[in-house]
Amino acid sequence: MQSKSYNFWTYFYHKTLGRPLKLKIGLSRRAKNPALTVIFLHGISANSSTWRATFSELIKNQTLNRVNLISFDLLGFGNSLKADWLDYNYSDYESALKTSLKKLRLKTPVVFVGHSMGSLILANFIKNLTKTELKRLNLKTAVLVSPPVLKSKEVASLPDKFYLKSYSSLHSLADSLPIKTLAGFISKISSFRREYLKSTAFAKSMENIILNPRNFATFENLEFKTTVIHGRFDPLVFGPNLESLAKKNKNLELINVIGDHDITSRKRAKIEEIILKAVKDEVI
Repeated sequence: MQSKSYNFWTYFYHKTLGRPLKLKIGLSRRAKNPALTVIFLHGISANSSTWRATFSELIKNQTLNRVNLISFDLLGFGNSLKADWLDYNYSDYESALKTSLKKLRLKTPVVFVGHSMGSLILANFIKNLTKTELKRLNLKTAVLVSPPVLKSKEVASLPDKFYLKSYSSLHSLADSLPIKTLAGFISKISSFRREYLKSTAFAKSMENIILNPRNFATFENLEFKTTVIHGRFDPLVFGPNLESLAKKNKNLELINVIGDHDITSRKRAKIEEIILKAVKDEVI
């Protein structure tokens, strides 16, 4: 919980003075003479370090040495603004993302990559872009990993605090293990960070983003070519919903891999494959 003084001054700065919300960059690799820029967004109860292993793999690939890699911390997480007065809804996240992209002054085509809640934010962001904005951004493709898309009737019928308990159980598992080193290892390989579970950002994001009843319709009506990557053993994503969306919306390509909710090696390989294709299209 942030102090009253902190919340007052951030409210005054952004609401009263009208200063735009923006995101902090958590990880980045700036290329010389870049041909492409890849923007990464993490999920709920996480931060930009979600993408650390992915960055390491991409940087090893010499074919991608002209690709900018930028991972933002979302509002309420990592080093970005944390304030109780924020709604942590699509409007807040997308306003901050739009400002942050403008600040980068990108001169290259762009690829979006999102994980979990970051996927939902990107899908909604892309859907709301005008044709002029989409052209100006020069968005080439989007990769949405493990998007927890629920139908409105499913949101209404979910047991109370279902997702809260599901996310919390991942931390409880690590805490309950008798061997501390093993518990620490699980914490490292998981994108979820326990320090955010009791935060305002987690509670409001869960309500306004993860459990937003309009998410299914957003994916159903997405008019931009997008790849969705799903782990077959993901306990937080309803696979049949993604299958249904891919059949209804020809702009969505669904790729199923062996894995759970996090960014596994198989998911990283697919992400790298898509980025490689995008950069080759620009260089050729």
